[in-house]
Amino acid sequence: TLTNYTNISFILNPNIVQNEKIIEGWILDNIGRNTHLDEALGEFESFGNNMPGGYLKFMDIFGYQSLYKNFKKYKIIEVKKEDCIFPDNINQLLGYMDWVVDNVADNDLKSVEGILVAKSFDQHTINFVNHFNSIGRRIKLVQFQYDPPSYHTLIINNII
Repeated sequence: TLTNYTNISFILNPNIVQNEKIIEGWILDNIGRNTHLDEALGEFESFGNNMPGGYLKFMDIFGYQSLYKNFKKYKIIEVKKEDCIFPDNINQLLGYMDWVVDNVADNDLKSVEGILVAKSFDQHTINFVNHFNSIGRRIKLVQFQYDPPSYHTLIINNII
């Protein structure tokens, strides 16, 4: 559990929330503090943002959860400020997942989880992710909503 760190207050407004880095910052600030977000993302032991994931490629958020001795679940979070674009956003996430499998997770496909955060997901994306998850790998789809006048929070819904 994350404790003993200084709270950063994000004020989200209709102009600022259009920037992916602000949404990413809100997520980073609220991991371990927002029940809905924690239920959607799962637990983290450690995480960071803008992590290298290949040549001139950077994962929005990368972290891990220690499940038991010598086994970690690695998590890649890709944030989109608008609707998910299929297949582009899925391909981007899969590229990061494959890079982590090859370079961090000792080629263990099941130890890497991708999480795509966006305003909405079309049926093509949902169908693809359901099929992808049925073969033993894991992607989560997490929807956010922003409804002023609640300028300090995003509403989080776990889709898959």
